[in-house]
Amino acid sequence: MFGKTVLVTEGNHGIGKAIAVNLARQGAHVVICAPTQGVGQASVEDIRRVAGSSSVDLIVADLSLQSDTHRAASEFKSRFSRLDVLVNNASAFAPSRRLTVDGVEQTFASNHLSYFVLTRDLLEPLISSAPSHIINVASEAHRRASMRWQDLQFASGRYSGWCSYAQSRLANLLFTYELARRLRGKGVDVSAHDPGVITAGLGQAVGGPIAWLARLALPFFLSPDQAATAISRVVTSSGRGGESGHYYVRGNEVPSSPVSYCVASQRKLWALSEALTLAASSSAGAPSAQSLSEGDS
Repeated sequence: MFGKTVLVTEGNHGIGKAIAVNLARQGAHVVICAPTQGVGQASVEDIRRVAGSSSVDLIVADLSLQSDTHRAASEFKSRFSRLDVLVNNASAFAPSRRLTVDGVEQTFASNHLSYFVLTRDLLEPLISSAPSHIINVASEAHRRASMRWQDLQFASGRYSGWCSYAQSRLANLLFTYELARRLRGKGVDVSAHDPGVITAGLGQAVGGPIAWLARLALPFFLSPDQAATAISRVVTSSGRGGESGHYYVRGNEVPSSPVSYCVASQRKLWALSEALTLAASSSAGAPSAQSLSEGDS
């Protein structure tokens, strides 16, 4: 990883921080995204200390907000000359329905649209740095989901935090496969990864008996370091061809759910994501829609 530049979102805690440490140890120049300056700078200092590397930098952004995501991408491109690996990492879970300032349901905005917007905005350095790799952190929870095309943001009817979370994770797979197809031949590998259930922050998002049962199961779960090692192994082997458009669980390639392979759904989600994000506004420096058109697939 010497000479490689890696951007890890939510790199201030959990699996994101562990990935940052792991790749910094291997010689990568690691940049993390964190929501606040105080939290982010403390995490940078911690990563530098644990990894024994001074090549760790910070971009402050709340990636559930589209304006922050565009700004983070612009800041990255102004500060760094290349991008070899983008790790889209998010783990939002909202027990009750909340909207971002963009008017988008919180879980969908954090777990899917942040991936979509940031990736679109950073395609230029990813392509120019090829062979490069986009890692979308996903979850086996996608297997219990279907896309609610008529009510994607749970605006009507009863809201379920678990259903919203699972849908956002299915969106991760649909986005990964569509992006891999559109980037074919451009030297950018795209893959989705479920790192496994990790111990960091377990049970904090929900309370009651679920959190209690989760704590009982702790001995069977992975530490963030164990999960990060599996993802990092795929990252360090990228660029050799054949990795794009695949799904990994704990570092092992596996098939995802049957519905995730529906090309019509992949393309429909892409179009809806463009509509919800104003096609990753060209004012933020994103590539035009033509640069990733279906004609490239």
